[in-house]
Amino acid sequence: MKIAAAAARLRADPLLVAALQLRFADLETAILNLEQGTPGLLENLRAISGRGAP
Repeated sequence: MKIAAAAARLRADPLLVAALQLRFADLETAILNLEQGTPGLLENLRAISGRGAP
C-alpha cells in the first residue's frame, strides 16, 4: 500500500509529471540518435560495456 500511496502522490504533482515526460522524451531522442545517427558509436559503446549486440 505504501508504494501505491507514493505513486498517487507523485502523479498528483503536475510539475513532476511534466518534468518526467520531458526527461523521457530526452532519453528517447538520445537512444534514437545512437541507433540511427551513429551506429558505429553505439556498437563501440556496447563492446566497451561488454554487452555486445542486443
